Parts: sequence; structure tokens; C-alpha cells
Amino acid sequence: MFGLSRSLCRASSSHWLHVVLQTAPIIAFSFGLVACKNENTAADYSNPALEDYLRSSASLTPVPDIYSVDANAEQSDRFSQTNVQELGVDEADLVKFDGRYLYVVQQPTIDYFTKPPRLPELIDQPLSETLAFDNPLLFDSRAASLAPRKGAIRVMAPNDTPAAPEVTQIPIDENTQRVQGLYSYSLSDQEHGLALISEQRESSGIRGVSSTHIELIDVEAPSQAETLWKMGFEGSLISSRRIGNKLYLVTQFLPDISNMQPATDENMHVENYLPHLLGESKGQLLFMPSDCVIPSGIGAEYRPTLMSIVTVDLDQPKNWQAVCMAGSVSGLYSSSTATYLLSDANYFDAIGVQPAVSALRQAAPQQQTHIHKFSLTASKPEYRGTGSVPGLLHHPISFSLGEHDDVLQVISTENDWQAPTDERFTHFATSLAEAGDGSLSLEVIGQIPNDQDAREIGKPGERVYSTRFFNDRAYVVTYQNIDPLYVINFTDPANPFIEGEVELPGFSEYLHPLGENTVLGIGKDTRETDLGRVTTQGLKLALFNVSNPAKPTVEQEFVIGAPGTSSSALYDHHAISFLNDGDGDYRFTLPVSLYEKGDVYPIFAHRGLYLFELSLNSDTPIVLSGVLINRESRDTLVFEEALNNVQRSLIVAEYAHFIDNGRVWSALWGNPKEVLGPQ
Repeated sequence: MFGLSRSLCRASSSHWLHVVLQTAPIIAFSFGLVACKNENTAADYSNPALEDYLRSSASLTPVPDIYSVDANAEQSDRFSQTNVQELGVDEADLVKFDGRYLYVVQQPTIDYFTKPPRLPELIDQPLSETLAFDNPLLFDSRAASLAPRKGAIRVMAPNDTPAAPEVTQIPIDENTQRVQGLYSYSLSDQEHGLALISEQRESSGIRGVSSTHIELIDVEAPSQAETLWKMGFEGSLISSRRIGNKLYLVTQFLPDISNMQPATDENMHVENYLPHLLGESKGQLLFMPSDCVIPSGIGAEYRPTLMSIVTVDLDQPKNWQAVCMAGSVSGLYSSSTATYLLSDANYFDAIGVQPAVSALRQAAPQQQTHIHKFSLTASKPEYRGTGSVPGLLHHPISFSLGEHDDVLQVISTENDWQAPTDERFTHFATSLAEAGDGSLSLEVIGQIPNDQDAREIGKPGERVYSTRFFNDRAYVVTYQNIDPLYVINFTDPANPFIEGEVELPGFSEYLHPLGENTVLGIGKDTRETDLGRVTTQGLKLALFNVSNPAKPTVEQEFVIGAPGTSSSALYDHHAISFLNDGDGDYRFTLPVSLYEKGDVYPIFAHRGLYLFELSLNSDTPIVLSGVLINRESRDTLVFEEALNNVQRSLIVAEYAHFIDNGRVWSALWGNPKEVLGPQ
């Protein structure tokens, strides 16, 4: 139905608002809409601040030999959905459920090493021949067992039996290098749609540029799935979010400035260094030079970077819009009203990429994280300002931030590697808000510790292990030998304070609020040995009661397995699924690789989906209902080919489904031992 027009007119130039942020050499402009080339004026191609940013960066950037950019059936309405950080802010995933069908991405594979080398035969060959690219002993494209696999979306139909059979597959463009994620959404006529985001590589000779592609698919009848609209552009995806029927993609583009002559190129054509559209509109700019902001404090970089926020209205995708910001970004956080781009000021210096960057480090010796705010207005993202907090953010970065009543709350850490262990870490809780003077900056309006409140977050030497924001409070777990949970009160953003804390052995790496008064922690148990050392034990669930935040308590601890037992939920919050059954009752599922105690070392027992029931009205809230085991042999963990690399689960009414590396195992919630699968 929809097609990507070659013209893609946006709006007349009268709609573009250019706001000077500060005097030269750093000037920033607000954003306008992309328009057709024949409607652009000379001013639209002019941005002195952007030209200065690219020229000055070119002086720091050596000319590489090879330059490339790498990305990194109807059902009950009682079903779990993708576990997200912020309510109402959907996140892309390789597994989605729309209430009728389960969509599971099958990633494409590339035929690199299709057959392992036969070592005895290689030993008898000269070294030069052994390493030859066309040596049939190393490369055998005829090996069927590991032949390239085309990407597809598997469509599964959970039904009124404990099964989820595949009903069809939706092919993915053969040029797709990797699927970044899916979104399920409702079309304007209330039918069902999928938004697929993928990475492809557009290349010319030895120079290649990563690209991001969006495809909207009508899946009302999956066996007759139809592409409604698609778009591709240069740049690699950082992350994306869906809020209502608007899709926001944050992408990164590294201009090829290897041939730029900063000293002599006075009439540079800056549009040659900007990302372009691909496909039907190949060659058209993703945004105009005048649409790019250079925040205050952003100067020359070892590799200049242009960030884009592309907004796609899923009801009217042809009216997509893009805005730009200069400067490298290490992550993002998005509330329902704003997106914040996060930049570690010392990123390249920290990883030792380029000595020249050390000069920038000397100019700002303190660790800092810059935060750039974009308000998600009805038309397009609007730059609102830049601020900074001391130190760096804990991984995953987005969970170190929260927004409440237009105030950004941040937990950050300064790490002095040269200090004694007990003095190494300083943790900060900071409130940031837009300056009221129109300066397009975010100012610190409150922070601890400070001169009046010197109490620190965490004991000496403790790292931050997890953070979660809920309304006007932050829950922070630090750890060295014990697991303190801190409750930080942001009710008055100008005066945040540590309201309470509770300690228990172990540590939590993921925190999940359950209503106003309960927080579930998932992490590891620990034990102190006779020699005073602390060792990591099994997987641990901890339920915290924060109804009295000044005196939080531990309601229950639940330990699974011996040392070595783990869960992908510790580092991937999409791996855990929750279903609110009402009246304080929940069900949740957790993928677990279980190790049991052996004679000498722990022994792998199985991998499966652990089914839990949790009642906030019970004296023993957490109860293990059963385990859906899908792998009992360690061999299957190594040699079975994976369709993707994630573990997910789905609760639909009285059934549980475990999606493990692209395949599905299913069971009745009350009888998980009777497993159907893999499907």
C-alpha cells in the first residue's frame, strides 16, 4: 500500500526554525524537517559549526588503509508481554507476541567456515598453502550441514493445548545481515502489523557503510503477510523505542573524512559527509546540514560522529522525520516524553584508542557523562539541552536513569583506579532539569553526596551492581562482600537523600518493582569461607518490602542451585516475563542453567524455564511451581545450531512457552514435566 516516494517532500523551508545556541566556534541549531532537494535553499546546506566540527576532527583522525563502520489464532488477553524498563515505552526484541501469534526471528547466517579444518591433512601442507583462502580443507562451501541460512520470522500459534506449532514463515530480505528487533503494533484500521528493524551492509569497493532498514509488515493474515512500507539509510542502530504508534530509532554515522584537507578545503560540501537514504531514494540526505545541532562542549573527536533520531509514524510512515546531533553516544534512556542520549566524555581515552585524545582528557580530567535531552513532541524530537553528571553510568546504562515530573534522576560512579580499594568508588545521585533561562542546557538542581549531606551511597569499596527507578525513588544495590539495597528519595529533586537501606548476603543484578511497596531482586548468593573469603554461590531471588522506605526489609530469599547456576535475566531484562493476575498475585518465569553439587566441582544438571508464583498477601510470597526442562545434555548446548541467540518466555493463560535460541518448548503451567517441543 505504502511506498517510499522518490520525492519525499516534508515541508516548506518556512517551517524550519534555526536557533543559535552560543557564539563561534560552537553554534547549534534546532531541527527542521527534511525537504526535497529542489525546495532546499543555500542556507539549508550551510552549517558552519558542523563544518568546523568535521574539519577539526579530521586533524585528529589518521587516514586508514581500509575504512568501514561496524554496527553492533485468537487467545485470551491474559498474556505476558516484553519486559520493558518504562511503562508505555516498548522495546525491540527478537521475540514478540501480539495476542494471537508468536513471532520468532530466525537470523540469517553467512557461509564463512562451513566445515572445520581436517588437521591431520593440514599438517602435511606447507604453511603458505595451509593459510591460502581457497584451501578446500579450510573452506568447503558444499558442506550442507552449515550452509548459509536465509533469515525469516517464524510465526507460531499458541493454542488451547500446551503447544505452539509453526503456521508459516515470513521471509526476510536476502540482503539482511542481522535483524535488530521486532515491534508488534496495531495498524490504523486496528489490524495487526510488525515493524522489523535490520542491519544491512551497503558497500562500494573496499569501503563499506553499515545501514539501518525499517520494514512495516501487515500480519493480519501471516500466511499472506504483505510489506506495507520500507526505508533504508546509512548508519548503524544504537537503539530504538516505540511509544504509541510512533517508532524512534537512534542511529550512528561515522563520516569518511579520510580525504578531507582541513587546512585548504574552505569550500567543503558538507552534504558529502552526511548519511544518505538507500533503496528507491538512494542519494537523498537523511537530514539537511542545517538540521544538525552541535551541543555546547562538543569539540573535535578522534572519529567524528553524527547521531540521528529518526521518527516514523506507523500510521503514516511516508511522513518520517530525522534530526541530527554531532558527537559520539554510548547509550540512551527514553521516557514516554523524552529521549536522552548519553556520552562518556572520556570514552576513547578510557579504551586507549588514540593518544591525541589524551589532550582532551587533560582538559577535563574528571570522569563525566554528558546527557543530551530531546523532547518527544507531536511533530518531531526537539533538542532541549545538554548537561553532565560526575562519573560513568553502571551497565546496562539506561537503568541508571529515570524521569519523574520532567526531572531526570541519575546514579553515576567516579572510579579512581589509583586510589586504595576502600577509596576507589564514589557514587552520586543527581537531579537534572532544563535551565529556565533559555540556554538549552540541563542544570544540576540537586545531588548527593554534598557539603551538607556527606553520607555516601554504598560502603567503602563497593560497586554499584543494579539500579531501578520507580516514580520519585531509586533503588540501588552495591556490593563488595554483602548486598545493601539503598532507597534514595527524590521527592524534592533539589534535595535527594538516602531514605533507608537493608543488608543481606549476595547481590542483585536486576531489580523489578512490583507495585508501590515491593521490589524483586535477581542475582547471586554468596558465602564467606573459613578463611574470610567471599565466594559466589547459586542464583538468588530476594524480595524486598519497601512500604516503609526508611526501614526496608527482606521478605524472602530463594536460592537456586550450586555455584555456576545462572540466568540470562542477569544481563538481559527481556529474558524474564511477568503476568499480573490481580489482587497482589503474579506469575513470572526465569530461564535457568542449573548446576548441582558434585564430588569435586559443580555438575551441569539441566537448562529450562523456572515457573514461579508470587503472592504479596502470603507469608511465603515466592513459590516455585515447576520447571519446564528443555536440555539435560550438555552436548546439545554446544552442537545444536541456534536460530537466534536469546532466551525468552511467554505466559498465555494457563500455558508456558520457553523460546530458547529460536525454538519453542511448551507445557501446561500446572504440569511442566509434560513438555512439547522443540517446535
